[in-house]
Amino acid sequence: MGVGIILTFALYLALLYLIGFVVSRLIIYSENSCADSGHHSNRHLFSFSRIFSVLSELLLLKRLMKANPLLWVGEWLFHVSFVFVLLRHLRYFMEPAPAWLFDFEVFGIISGFILFVSLIFILAVKLLVERAYLSSYNFSLLAMLVVISATGLLMTMIFKTDLVEIKFFSMGMATFAPQALHDSGLFLSHFIAFLVFVLFLPSHIFTAPITILEAFRRDEELETIMHDETK
Repeated sequence: MGVGIILTFALYLALLYLIGFVVSRLIIYSENSCADSGHHSNRHLFSFSRIFSVLSELLLLKRLMKANPLLWVGEWLFHVSFVFVLLRHLRYFMEPAPAWLFDFEVFGIISGFILFVSLIFILAVKLLVERAYLSSYNFSLLAMLVVISATGLLMTMIFKTDLVEIKFFSMGMATFAPQALHDSGLFLSHFIAFLVFVLFLPSHIFTAPITILEAFRRDEELETIMHDETK
């Protein structure tokens, strides 16, 4: 069995694990939320103002901005550049790729550099300034992201890879038709680091909107309790 086929099935298993983990977390969260809510009404849970607050929190990381402005700079740049880097990777999974993806190429490469710099900045801040924000788990995630980012940049700028072969390999994964892979160890390092990252990806990334909604609800309940006590 070739390396490409092994990596393809490894990706399928990693994604199945991730989906199962996220679904189980959502079920647990839903059960706990229902039990905790009791008789509280959720009629305002999805109001326009609440949805706007959630979107602003997701897009601007406002709570982190208030808690740690220095760390917020790196985190915000990381999240934005990460999204653009992911968009650039879509060309490997689409045939034919839309024209806007090719127009996006230069901006995607710039985002790759911003991604790497932001990761180093976050790591430096957590190591040198805010050690309380750095657990062994967070350090492992950051280290994996640095490896993914660094190997991606090296393949893009210095050690050119066979993009045609990578395209066939990626399309094979997307269409459930695994393809052989005879590329360099650099790509293997890039892909394996991504697989490990998927396995350790925190579930709150996918449940962030629900978690933020719940946080807003709890804040409102706390304000109501404090207001009643002052009467």
